[in-house]
Amino acid sequence: LSFGLLIAIGVSAFRKKDGVVMWSLALTVIPFIPASNILFPVGTELAERLLYIPSMGYCLFVGHVMGRCKNFPIKKLAFAIVVTAMTWKCIIRCQDWKNETSLFTSALDICPTSLKVLNNYGQLFIKSDPAHAIPYLEKATSIHEKYTIAQFNIGIAHKVAGNFLAAKKSFDKVLERRPSDGQTIFILAECMFLHAKELFQSDVEASRRYMIEANSLLDILVDSRNLQALQLRCEIVSNVAEYSKVAE
Repeated sequence: LSFGLLIAIGVSAFRKKDGVVMWSLALTVIPFIPASNILFPVGTELAERLLYIPSMGYCLFVGHVMGRCKNFPIKKLAFAIVVTAMTWKCIIRCQDWKNETSLFTSALDICPTSLKVLNNYGQLFIKSDPAHAIPYLEKATSIHEKYTIAQFNIGIAHKVAGNFLAAKKSFDKVLERRPSDGQTIFILAECMFLHAKELFQSDVEASRRYMIEANSLLDILVDSRNLQALQLRCEIVSNVAEYSKVAE
């Protein structure tokens, strides 16, 4: 509807050779096209920072329309209505920027299917409430299954919640897309290690197998002199030796 209205105004301005309207439309539309997701995905939310130059065209158009109004009282009333409406909208929008939670909650209301909004909103609750975060992250991956950032965050949320096998499934999916991602490999190995420690009292042999699997994941990282990986490997080797004695 908005694009149709802009086209209609543009056609009318062209026929009437109204240069100001044509310039205002050009200033509104052309700078917005690269950020519109029409030509290519831009990878960010549509927000105020993308509308600074287009808003100049909008202001030019409104000012031009008011300038052509010959009835001065109506012109004053229209100006007052526009300024009041925009001021009120600005005040309301400023409340959204109070903190990240209010910002992404507002963005979620406006763009409920935006991958980045869903991911950022879910990420807010990974540490404090992973059970609340996971459905939003999963919605992002259901919309676009190759969105590995959200898939990675699902794994982190499961890890924080102590669901290490569920975390493993998520990290395995990430590694299908990014097989050499060091951060994912390390956290996956850490999940296997923590799950193995959980199993120690109930199933020593299974616990030992998970320890060995975690150790094998660290080969690439240890070769690259990753200090965290070296520390985790030392801890794993120590536990594997202990578990082997218990199994005997």
